[in-house]
Amino acid sequence: MNLKKFAVAGALVGVLSFAGGASASDPIVVEPTGGQGCVSHPGDTCTYTSTRTGGYVANGSTWSLTVSIPTTAGDPRDVNLDGQLTYTFGPGNAPPQGCSLYPAGSTVTTSAGSSGGIAAGNPFLQQTDSTVTNACAGGPLPDRTDATPQ
Repeated sequence: MNLKKFAVAGALVGVLSFAGGASASDPIVVEPTGGQGCVSHPGDTCTYTSTRTGGYVANGSTWSLTVSIPTTAGDPRDVNLDGQLTYTFGPGNAPPQGCSLYPAGSTVTTSAGSSGGIAAGNPFLQQTDSTVTNACAGGPLPDRTDATPQ
């Protein structure tokens, strides 16, 4: 992991771990500065809808990240015709951590099993994504060639 991704991963865990009184299963929104996301500790699940691009960091052997991205009618990748491209990741098929993986408007769910933990979101304290860019190697969802929607 290069230094930039290490810093982003540290920021994601640090900012998203500060829940400001919210329980671990509640989405975290740092107003008015714009940090947002979810943190799931062992046995926990959290869901939020992103207003900015986001990424994730995870550890352990039992965690999952589900990302549903709204699509346009007729998108050939929408195999079940539900208007969403849904991706589910875990330790066995994990994309890069600590980078901008999913776009604004995605519904993101983090789940941690008994030996895992996961944080997802955008920890950067700004209202828009215009200042910080942290593209994933291989690109973001839904354009990644190594990820197939379900």
